[in-house]
Amino acid sequence: SLDVSITAEPVQIATNPESISYDVTAIDSTSSQTVTVTNEAAETATFDGEAILSGSGTPFTIADGGGTFTLAPGESQDVTVDYAPTEVSNPDEETLQINDADGNTLAEVPLVGAAEAAQITASIDPSEATVRSGESLALTQTVTNEATEDAALAVQVTDVPNFLTLED
Repeated sequence: SLDVSITAEPVQIATNPESISYDVTAIDSTSSQTVTVTNEAAETATFDGEAILSGSGTPFTIADGGGTFTLAPGESQDVTVDYAPTEVSNPDEETLQINDADGNTLAEVPLVGAAEAAQITASIDPSEATVRSGESLALTQTVTNEATEDAALAVQVTDVPNFLTLED
């Protein structure tokens, strides 16, 4: 009698990059990075998607390329991960997990992001002036975003008591 044993080659993948560090991102903004997953095995392999390890509530989400996909030897799939912080929390750290069709973890890609509050300053010019009877004065308001990312700005004018002091 002849005993034959067949062993399947384990799925081998590479990720590029092997970790992701996002630029400092303003709250309520989004920064995207892409991880390329390459099948380095000699056989076609099916991947049962990817997961952010902590699940919901994380500022990291898979934006594109997630889900189940099949790669022939040497083929690649891009997976785009968004970082969209809603509060300052430095650093935010999670892991992107790449699994095979049986749910076995093949690779983990560390994700690190840093969030900052929008840094908005405002000034009114002139800050002091004399307005003669019957004249008007134009005020210029300058708003500056000192953050590293764009920030949304909504202007609301309200009646502020004692905003202007009238002198005789």
